Amino acid sequence: MGKCDLCEGNASWMGCKNCGLRSIKQKKDCYEFVFKRKKITLPAEKDISLEDFIKKNKETILNSIEEEKMAAVGYFKGRMCPFTQVKVGGTKAATLAFTGASMNEFTWTHSECLQKYCAIWDIKNKQCSIMTIAKKLQ
Repeated sequence: MGKCDLCEGNASWMGCKNCGLRSIKQKKDCYEFVFKRKKITLPAEKDISLEDFIKKNKETILNSIEEEKMAAVGYFKGRMCPFTQVKVGGTKAATLAFTGASMNEFTWTHSECLQKYCAIWDIKNKQCSIMTIAKKLQ
């Protein structure tokens, strides 16, 4: 067993058990990161080694994989929380002018995860406790 080039987790010939990285392919003008369920292609930079490229873009790559994992268990892109909702709205002026009655217009949007400020945040695993439960059930 070796260490993963990306997350430094345990890796074997089948790939990393932690992040799911299977291989990194260097193409003419890009790097192709092949994961268990996803392929990410990033443009290569001149005069930079693969190791330095990985160090520089590590967070971007890992965040992309994390977003996909969250989406698989019901989360939205960008670490959006499925529970916190904000209503944004107002009164339609035309409705008030023609009928004398007001009609509220609401749009429901989700906010980004509050992490450590949320009651269901799992401090030990640094993720939403819903995510912790989902991983244990898989």
